[in-house]
Amino acid sequence: MRRLVPYFLVLVLALAVPAAAYMPPSFYIKARAAADYHVQLRVGGVSPNTEADGHGICLVTGAVATIFRDRANQLRADQSITVGVPCTVPRAKPSAVAGGTSWHDYDKIRTVKVLELFLLRRDGRFEVADLGDRIGYLEAPTTAPTIVDEAQR
Repeated sequence: MRRLVPYFLVLVLALAVPAAAYMPPSFYIKARAAADYHVQLRVGGVSPNTEADGHGICLVTGAVATIFRDRANQLRADQSITVGVPCTVPRAKPSAVAGGTSWHDYDKIRTVKVLELFLLRRDGRFEVADLGDRIGYLEAPTTAPTIVDEAQR
């Protein structure tokens, strides 16, 4: 019985980690509402991450196709920007990192034509505002947003 206690504790901790790994939906909704930018980006290129476990930030370069929100008034149509997107590569190991990041598949990002994103600008760089929770994968730009939270309706 004494030998089973450590295994039982490991099992309990393993089951507890996934429960703590996500943020409540309100966190992501507030992050999108606070985002300075909401755009659709024509994907031109993707640099895969180089983290050892296959998780990291892919740099997505493309041209701004549609601007739904630009609080800083800094973007224009067809402007080339680079955005950091949380992604995984095919060799990625399952993530054991606690946190609320939604990881996106590198190959899917690389092959999509347009991404819809909520963005922040930190230290001169664009990054997703909601930890990658809602990223739209589109065949073509649209005139209306495809990602709309209940609070925005």
